[in-house]
Amino acid sequence: MKKLVFLFLITLFPSFIFAQALLSDSQLEAAQEFSSLEQALKQADKVVKLSLVGQKLSSLPASIGNLKNLQALDLSENQLSSLPAEISQLKNLQKLKLYRNQFSQLPKEIISLPNLRVLDLSHNLLKNHLSADIARLTALEELELRNNELSSLPNEIAALQKLKFLSLSENHITAINPEVGKLSNLEALLFYNNQLTSLPNELGNLKKLKSLQLQGNEIKALPVSIVQLNQLVQLNLQDNQIKELPVGIANWQNLEELSLWTNQIQTIPAEIGKLKKLKFLSLVSNKLTSLPNEITELSNLEVLELRYNDLTAMPKAIGKLSNLQRLDLGYTKIPGNEQERIIEALPMTEISFDDRKK
Repeated sequence: MKKLVFLFLITLFPSFIFAQALLSDSQLEAAQEFSSLEQALKQADKVVKLSLVGQKLSSLPASIGNLKNLQALDLSENQLSSLPAEISQLKNLQKLKLYRNQFSQLPKEIISLPNLRVLDLSHNLLKNHLSADIARLTALEELELRNNELSSLPNEIAALQKLKFLSLSENHITAINPEVGKLSNLEALLFYNNQLTSLPNELGNLKKLKSLQLQGNEIKALPVSIVQLNQLVQLNLQDNQIKELPVGIANWQNLEELSLWTNQIQTIPAEIGKLKKLKFLSLVSNKLTSLPNEITELSNLEVLELRYNDLTAMPKAIGKLSNLQRLDLGYTKIPGNEQERIIEALPMTEISFDDRKK
């Protein structure tokens, strides 16, 4: 009997039944992609993925609302500054890419899309404060707002509890809203090339964070809470004004990449030797005169960049870095006899001294 009822519903409401099946990322990737709106509208019930990239569109027709089963829509690289009201009818839409258009604010037509997981509004003209309406997109997992003219995030950002990826790089942001610290599922946070001078203590609450990219700001000091981010794999703090690393960096047990070039760091704490998974360490253009012996305990280190520092020697046990593939000591103050010792200690490593390579 149940089977007959199901078949009856399919007969009466085929698109309704189909619309309930949200595809996974892999299924969406494999799904047929339509690249013509005209052709898509002729087969509206079958269209789950539509790409209209680079078609010089300045507007969309209301008929796009007929694509009831649409789950991925890419409108990147057009000339759109608004969306038709009918876009709000796409209740199954999971991914919306509006990269490189002319939006000056968050399109109000999308805030009622209950299944929207990915939103890309990078390289647009979003100005000043991001609309608090963003909080209504509670299914969001990825929010890309890079390269706009935003100056701040609303407190309502904390409502996006499913968010895993947040990028506001290349904007005009002077401070990270502490409410970001409530995004408990966040795995990647990108605020590079802004105007940050400090970081909120609340960042330490992001226990699942794996990638933190803050390069190209004016950060002078790191909050002590940053050492609580024990799931970090990648930390980029290059091109800031940081003078020291906080006590407790030994907690970064999963860290593989640490970039600190072009800061004002004078000493590296001995704790650095505890970062057993570290593969890449860049300290180019700082104010180092020596390195702790513990740096030789980084048994998985593959790249060590120390160019443009005032180093005169390397730790005696430098040869313990058996996996080191590249060592950059260009434009340091290491004398010739010490250079020869380093070369002998690391016979399998590519080493640079100024214009000289071994």
